[in-house]
Amino acid sequence: MSDTDSQRLAYWHALGTLISSTSGSIKPAPPTENTWISHDIGFTEASLNVALVPSTGVVRVEIFMDGDRPHDLFDALRQRRSEIEDEVGRDMVWEEKANVRRRKIYVMNDGFDLRARSTWDRQHSWIRDMVVRFYEVFVPLLRNLPDSITGRRI
Repeated sequence: MSDTDSQRLAYWHALGTLISSTSGSIKPAPPTENTWISHDIGFTEASLNVALVPSTGVVRVEIFMDGDRPHDLFDALRQRRSEIEDEVGRDMVWEEKANVRRRKIYVMNDGFDLRARSTWDRQHSWIRDMVVRFYEVFVPLLRNLPDSITGRRI
């Protein structure tokens, strides 16, 4: 395992520890060497992800939609965009690229540096706060949509 992979694994592990100790309803994502982690929120068409872009120092907290009908799920959520953004407390990016099936709804922040361990607490606090907010806002909305759109697990 490379030094960078080890740093990512430690970074995600520390975030998972914070989330599990302060956010009882959210199951922490398993640590990985990847630049993203995925929280299972109970739907096959949507997950709650955290993604790092190391080259720019940006981190995203996102609802990631993929599967058979991500466009239907995205459209259903977009109909409630104002309400969602008000509840999250931030303007969000609603990413819908031409010729790409997956969709994303996210907030982002910069100044995140995996190598700066002395700032991990600040970084992780922001990520945790956004993960909790996304969970509190999106999961109830998803539960109220038809299973054919969300891909709810049985």
